[in-house]
Amino acid sequence: MLRLLGVHQSGHRHVHSPEELELLIAESRDGGLLEPDEHRRLQRALRLRLRSARELMVPWADVEVVDVAEPLWQVIDRLSQSEFTRVPVFKGERTAIVGILNTKRLALRRLQGAVPGALADLVQPAVTTSPTTTGDRLLALFQQRRTHHAIVSEGGRALGLVTLEDVLRAFLGEMPDDVTAAVPVPGASGG
Repeated sequence: MLRLLGVHQSGHRHVHSPEELELLIAESRDGGLLEPDEHRRLQRALRLRLRSARELMVPWADVEVVDVAEPLWQVIDRLSQSEFTRVPVFKGERTAIVGILNTKRLALRRLQGAVPGALADLVQPAVTTSPTTTGDRLLALFQQRRTHHAIVSEGGRALGLVTLEDVLRAFLGEMPDDVTAAVPVPGASGG
């Protein structure tokens, strides 16, 4: 970040506090070195490490979930209407998560005629995180575990779901729902 701001390191290393970095960013903006959009992004990046998974997550009451005991045909019927590709699966209490159901894999197996007899055969392990995990640590977790989501849990109970999109929204601001609608396709005619 310091290199972007034009600050070069000398022979000794000086670690800047977030407040010092914000001051350097503001001075760079005031000096005309940063465009307003760049300034906002850098400020959000600094604040991302101050935002917790609890602040970024979707509350558990608003998360679509599936009961592992639910008949598979009912799950298929219900999730065929869902906009989500990964749905948490619980057993017993709604907050007792046993894993994640990938609806794309379920659809593919159904098309291949290889649908298992029970939902439990399709459940994959869920990535979990603490409610105090910071936004920058969430990005590292997503990259390390090669996932786009994590269940925020405490004491074995799900509190919410945080996604890569939630973290990126905190960093970049609101994003369009459909990127292709905002980006012209080369060679496509407008008529």
